[in-house]
Amino acid sequence: MLPWLCRSAVETAARDVYFARSLSAGRERHEVESTWNKARNQRQRLALALHGDPEKSIDRWIGAKPWRRAALTVAGPKVHSGLTSDPKGAVRDVERLVDDLRAEAR
Repeated sequence: MLPWLCRSAVETAARDVYFARSLSAGRERHEVESTWNKARNQRQRLALALHGDPEKSIDRWIGAKPWRRAALTVAGPKVHSGLTSDPKGAVRDVERLVDDLRAEAR
């Protein structure tokens, strides 16, 4: 269950950042929602939040901080296979990643 909650936290933060940036730039809400809904996976949604483009690479951003990769593993593949690491550490990594995403919106 924890990986599902972590995925939800990451995707909600990414959505908030993408929507805030896009709407502040004057894009129409229906266009912003449509673009978000077309992004089918976590990487595309993070790319929207970080770059406004679902096809742009986020590898450099992920690699810039060690907890980002760990958090995305928890919120990604571990959703299907289950958490095998320390749950408190996993939550801390996800919290830090969410904080990093929110900082992008400032």
